[in-house]
Amino acid sequence: MQLWNILMVTGEFLMFRIPYTSVFTRYCASEDPQILLKLIVFFFHWGMYTSQLFTVSFCALRVFILFSSKNIGESMIPHILSGIFIFIGFITSLPHLLSIGFCFQMYTPYPFGSIMVISEFHYYNSEALGFFNFLFTAVTTFSIIGLNVAMLLKIRASKNATSSIKHSKVERTLTGTVLVLLIPQTTNLVVGAAEMIRVDFFSYLLFIGSIAIDTRVHLVTTYFYFSHPVFQKEAATATVSVSQKSSAHKNSNVIVII
Repeated sequence: MQLWNILMVTGEFLMFRIPYTSVFTRYCASEDPQILLKLIVFFFHWGMYTSQLFTVSFCALRVFILFSSKNIGESMIPHILSGIFIFIGFITSLPHLLSIGFCFQMYTPYPFGSIMVISEFHYYNSEALGFFNFLFTAVTTFSIIGLNVAMLLKIRASKNATSSIKHSKVERTLTGTVLVLLIPQTTNLVVGAAEMIRVDFFSYLLFIGSIAIDTRVHLVTTYFYFSHPVFQKEAATATVSVSQKSSAHKNSNVIVII
């Protein structure tokens, strides 16, 4: 999942953020590097679609582990799903690779020379693609919400007296993860809707969408790692071991004194 998030961010920098600075404008206007332009647009969309599908897959696998008695490591489901999701992302992005790429002058508030890399397929079908992106993001968003709700219900149902504290921490982590995930997902929904109706402030939404992508890639991973109890076991074990050794050392000193 993180690999495709990295590919999406890399494509987003090449397609939007770096061209916004106008450092790429003269080269694009004079050389018209078609292969490069096509690959930039293609890899961004491939990374975007596939990363969203892998996010759903990540949530689905956690639900599968909770509800199934089978060992997920012995199942071929993750490998099959990975291949299917990569193929879907490839097919949905392929029209951008087969189309002509060009540099598009951005609207206000960007100055003259600020461009973004785009394909003619996207330019001439922006409303249809906006609807597709809106629908795609809506399906993945509600899938993530539904899967995490199912996971939380299962965790609450399996609570007992000894593990209630740990389960409470897991619940808080999952709830926080879903809330953080919903920030970029909601932003993508707004961007897709704005692309369909062609609002005047679409350039501002693209800028906000870039920030949302950063939030999704970096903040979700960091929050999950530092808050989930499973990543704190090793530290807890080390603390117990040190305290046990210290206690044993004190006891041995007492015996010697006696």
